[in-house]
Amino acid sequence: MDKEWPEAMRADFIEVAARQPGIKGIHDFRTRHAGTHDFAQFHMEVPGDITVAQAHKVVEGVERALHKAFPKVEVLIHLDPEGHVDTDNPLVEADVTPHWFGKRA
Repeated sequence: MDKEWPEAMRADFIEVAARQPGIKGIHDFRTRHAGTHDFAQFHMEVPGDITVAQAHKVVEGVERALHKAFPKVEVLIHLDPEGHVDTDNPLVEADVTPHWFGKRA
């Protein structure tokens, strides 16, 4: 049966992702554990004025960091320009970016 990850594991995962350069926010974070497999998916905001190539580099950096910290987790990232609001999805979750996000150098 599928289960959501424990809160501590969710927080650790988001902290690793949010520390990567180029991210403006993370929302719609969902996780599940099914059998021996772990899955995580989220929407990641990047500046709206960067190119697709630049955004791709940001995503690749986040994927590398997450794979290093959570090597057995299958990760799906949906890229959003900063400020984008999903209005057609009733399952949208609030921003899960850590409270310190954007305050560190």
